[in-house]
Amino acid sequence: MKMRALDLFNQRVDRLDRSSLAKRMANPQYKLDYARMQNGEWISIDGVTEDDVDSFILNVRLLVQDRDRISIGALAKDIFSDHDVPQSLREQFNQDRKRWEDHTNENSAIGHLTEKRNFTNGEVFDLLLGSSPILMGVFSTV
Repeated sequence: MKMRALDLFNQRVDRLDRSSLAKRMANPQYKLDYARMQNGEWISIDGVTEDDVDSFILNVRLLVQDRDRISIGALAKDIFSDHDVPQSLREQFNQDRKRWEDHTNENSAIGHLTEKRNFTNGEVFDLLLGSSPILMGVFSTV
């Protein structure tokens, strides 16, 4: 059962790698349109459709939100904390999680609309997932 979760995780990652959005992100020259964002078209990137983004986000959510058995957190708890898993695999898994954490703490190229700073990569990620408290404050039309 545990290995099935890991297999499903790997299948989902492979699906993300093959997605049109991942291929587009390989050449990241984005054009953001803040007026469209505020009109409910929350992001405008040339060459990317709303369906591309929705599909990518739905797949990523399965990997990062701990409610799913194939999430990174669930794998850390259920598989990679098991002493039957070779130490080298546990170390690699933990190194990759640390790299992700470090990346989310770095500044992105996207400037904040009301503060004199850039969003962190983690804040942008949370905005895209729709799970950020920033979302209401920055994009409110009130």
